Amino acid sequence: MIKKEIHLPPVMSWDEANNIANNLVYDKGEYSLGLLIMMGIHIPTLVSEMLRLTWGDLLDSKQSVVKGITNNKGIFITFNEELRELISNVFQLTFTYNLREHKRSIGMDEPVMVRNGVAQHPTHINRFFANLHKDKWYPELGRPIEVSSLRATFGRRVIDQYGQSPEVMTFLKKLLGQPSANGVRKVLYYDILTDKLTIEDVFSNLHKERETIIEVDKTVHRGKFL
Repeated sequence: MIKKEIHLPPVMSWDEANNIANNLVYDKGEYSLGLLIMMGIHIPTLVSEMLRLTWGDLLDSKQSVVKGITNNKGIFITFNEELRELISNVFQLTFTYNLREHKRSIGMDEPVMVRNGVAQHPTHINRFFANLHKDKWYPELGRPIEVSSLRATFGRRVIDQYGQSPEVMTFLKKLLGQPSANGVRKVLYYDILTDKLTIEDVFSNLHKERETIIEVDKTVHRGKFL
C-alpha cells in the first residue's frame, strides 16, 4: 500500500475514541476521563454539561438503573446499551475505589467527573486532551486532539452510517444546536468550500492549525482538495 500525505483534523475516529475510552477505564484506572470520552461520542452533549453531571443525574435512587439526560437544548437523550453498561461499570469501579482508598461510599449528589479526588474543570480536561497524543498516553494518535471535537466524532459516525440526507442533517441541526447544514459541518470539522474562495484560500484553510503527518486512515474524512 502506498502511503500519502494527508491532513488530519483534531478529531478522533470512532474506533480511536472507543479504544482509548475503554483503555482509560479498564487499564489505566482513569474512570471519569474514559467515561467522558465515551459519553461525548455517543451523545451530542457539550463537555461543560458533562462536567456538571452528578451520579444522581445518571442513576436512579436505588443506584440500579441508568437514566438518560436532558441537554441544554431541553432535549432528552437516551443512552444505548453500550453506554449504559459503561456508566454502570464506572460507577461500580469508582464506588469500590472510594470504599477501598477513602473508606466511604459515593453520594448521588457527587460529581461524576472526578479525577484524583478533584472535580474536573474545563481547564483540567483541555490540558489532558492536549497531552493525549504524547508518549505517556497514546502516541499512536499522531496529532493533538481537541476536547470540543468529541461531538464531531459523534456526528461523523451518524453521517458515516446514514449519509447527509435532509432528514439526517435536520436531526444533527437539532441535536447540535445549529441553524444550517453548513453550521453542522463546521461543528464536525468538515471544510466548507464555496465558489467565493480562491485556490489560495482553500489551501490556507486546509493547513491552518492542522498537523501534517504520513498516515493512511480510511475512517478520516478528506476534503476534496486533499
